[in-house]
Amino acid sequence: SVDDYANYDIPAAIARVREETGYEQVAYVGHSLGGMVGGIYAGSSPEADASLSSLVLVGSPMDFSDPDPVMRLGFQMGAAASMVLPVVPSQIGARFQAHLDHSVLPIDELLFTDIDDEHRTLMYQRIVSALSKGELQQFGAVVHHNELRNEAGGVDHLDSFAQVRTRSLVIAGRGDLIAPVDRVLGSYRGLGSEEKSLVVAGRATGFSVDYGHLDLPLGDHARQEIYPRILQWIQE
Repeated sequence: SVDDYANYDIPAAIARVREETGYEQVAYVGHSLGGMVGGIYAGSSPEADASLSSLVLVGSPMDFSDPDPVMRLGFQMGAAASMVLPVVPSQIGARFQAHLDHSVLPIDELLFTDIDDEHRTLMYQRIVSALSKGELQQFGAVVHHNELRNEAGGVDHLDSFAQVRTRSLVIAGRGDLIAPVDRVLGSYRGLGSEEKSLVVAGRATGFSVDYGHLDLPLGDHARQEIYPRILQWIQE
C-alpha cells in the first residue's frame, strides 16, 4: 500500500544509505508517487527531521479535489482491477506499447511530450513496474473522498504534509496531464516547511518545453533544466 511505502520502504532505504555513506542526513528526491510517499514519510516519521537534509517532490500531486475525467477514469479502472487481481502487471502492457508508433488510447500524449523515440522505447521496456492491490485500492478510494486517505481510510495523507519541517522544493510540469499544476500546488501549499520553493516547468517560466509527467525526470531537456535545479537545492 501507499502506507507501506512511506512507513517501511523509505525508512529502510534511508537507513541503508546512511549506513553505507556514513552521512547523518540524506536528501530525498521523489517523482510522482515517490514524491508523495516521501512527503508522507517526512511529515509522519519521528526520524525524518534528523535523517533528511532536504526534500524534493517532482510531479507529485496531493490535491484531489474536483477530480477531472482522466483522474477519475484512471482511479476507477485501477480499483476495478484490484478487485480481481492481486497485482496488475502494467509492465507487460508497457512493453507492448514500446513497439507501437500509435495506439488507440493516447498513452504517449498523457505521459510525455519531450522524449525522443529511442528513450521512449527504453522507458516503456525498463521502468514501468507492476501495481499492487493495496495502492490501487487506496487511489480508487480517492474518487469517493477527493483525498488520498491512509489504508484504514480515516486520515487524509495531506495532513501529514503540514508536519514537514524539512526544507522542500516542489517541481510541477506545465504540460503534465497526470499531475497537473493545480494538484501539485496542493502539495506545495500543504507542506509545513518554513523554507520551501515551487517551480513550474514550462515555456512561460523560461523552460524549453511545457514539461509532461515523464518529461520531468526523463525528457530530452531534463538533464539541462530540471536536474541542475534539484542539485542546487540539495547542495545549498
